[in-house]
This record gives sequence, structure tokens and C-alpha cells, in this order.
Amino acid sequence: MPLYVRSRDRDPLQDPLMFLAGGALIPICKVALLETFWGGLATISPHLQIGANTYFEFFEIQCRQALNNWEKYDLSELKFSHVTKVAKMFMAGSTRQEIELHLGEFLLGDCRIIASEIIDLTVRLVLMVPIWNFWQGVCPEESALTWVEGTVERSFERHFRPKSKQSPGSETEFSVKQSVILDKSFTAQRIEELGGLKIIWTNNLLDHLKMKPKDNQVYIYHYASYLN
Repeated sequence: MPLYVRSRDRDPLQDPLMFLAGGALIPICKVALLETFWGGLATISPHLQIGANTYFEFFEIQCRQALNNWEKYDLSELKFSHVTKVAKMFMAGSTRQEIELHLGEFLLGDCRIIASEIIDLTVRLVLMVPIWNFWQGVCPEESALTWVEGTVERSFERHFRPKSKQSPGSETEFSVKQSVILDKSFTAQRIEELGGLKIIWTNNLLDHLKMKPKDNQVYIYHYASYLN
């Protein structure tokens, strides 16, 4: 079924997020999520549909991992609409404190306990970067955004702010001052063959093209078709 099918008689965002623990997103829910996150997607071309399907693979995996971490809680009242509301708020410039207060007004029961983690999950779903938090943490080798106050935009600014001095033993940073256009034949496999580098696939945009010179490794974001 194509992604652009949409029913006017039912709001799929009112479905419980728990549905993803053992099921997959239905087409009308995919459309509703895309329209909420990026807007104006009444129809989707075949090219964009391929990217959208790739994105929703990522979406479902992240939600299932979160639901597994939250298995001791009763999340029957947690809906897709709660996720989209959080997304709308941080994309509109709301601070983390404002979003947490708003969630506290309409989340019920155990959902209130994990309100902060719901925010973190939503950021990962929309921006494809992990937010570090005490309860879930992040893989030691994975870059993460620290967002404890203010807007998520300011957190990105702090994350990418140039470091004035490099501490002893830290990894070397490189900068490119002009655009480099690579031929389509220059694939990840070619990087391994020609550069002697090992490709580490990542679903974290913060780590895209991150180098680990000591191990001859480079991270490549592997949901790139969605970004097209």
C-alpha cells in the first residue's frame, strides 16, 4: 500500500506506541508522522517513498529498543500523539523544561516517570542523534548530544562549538575549507579498498564520517537514502 493513503475517519496518532513492541507501523500512521515531523507530504513520490521506508525502519528499531527498556512500566496510555507533540514543541523552540512541564500535564501513571526519556526518544526519532541521559546512557564509542536545559538547538550549538585547545592524547581534528565532489563510484567499499580503512556503520548522524585514526576506522551513517 502506498504511503500517501490517509483515512479521514481515524487518527492513527491516537494508537498506542506499545503497538510497535510486536507490530509494524501502518501506512496511514507513517503519513501522519511524516506530515507532523516535516509537513506538507500529502503525496510521496516513489523516490521519496524509498527514503521514507528506510527512515521508518530506523523509527521502529528505536521505539522497540525504548519499549524494551521501559518494559516494567505500564505504557498503555502512551500514544504516537505524545511523541509528535514533543517533536512539535522542540522544533518550535520550546525549552526542555517547558516540554517536561507540558508532558506532566497530560501523561498518566507510569508514563510520567519516563517523561524525560520520551523527550530523548523523540529527539532521536526526528533528528537521528542520541541524547545522553543517566538512566539509559549511550554506548561509550557513540557520540551523544547533552540536552539538560534550554532548547535543543542551543545544545547542538554547544556540541559543535570549536574547541579552543586540544587536550593531550585527544584525537586529531581535521577541517576542509572547500567542497569536494566525489564520483558515484566512490563507495564505502572503495574507501576500504583504497584507503585501508574499516567502515563502521552507524545510525547516529553525529558520528557520520567520524575518524578513529588509531584503529583505521571511519563511521558512516547508513540510512543515507533517507537524507536524499
